[in-house]
Amino acid sequence: MKQFKQLKIFEDIYRSERGYKMKRTKIELKPALKAQDYKEGQVVKEQAFIKEVVEVETKFGDKTILSFDDGDAIFMNSMSNNGLIDAYGDEDSLWTGKPVKIVCEMDLVFKKLYLVAKPLLSTKI
Repeated sequence: MKQFKQLKIFEDIYRSERGYKMKRTKIELKPALKAQDYKEGQVVKEQAFIKEVVEVETKFGDKTILSFDDGDAIFMNSMSNNGLIDAYGDEDSLWTGKPVKIVCEMDLVFKKLYLVAKPLLSTKI
């Protein structure tokens, strides 16, 4: 697996070499894990705990990154978002510390691989 370069996010806007423009409290993130590094159906992480949900501006528009306690992160997508809302509620601040499983799945509409955060609990908390 590739080594990812660390990104720092500061309260002031900061532009990294990757083109991200971020505004957030100080944290460190690895750039998102990439679906193309995995096969469809492959479990990327059996269990990870959500550390923070971070909004970033990119040259492609606003993106949301889901960061984990081990320093890894993925870009949020509708499959992850819908599952997390169903399990943990619609306020992303409630997701902090919650367990998820990261799986590589094919989007049936776009025919593209995505990394999906699946809640490990099935009931709303």
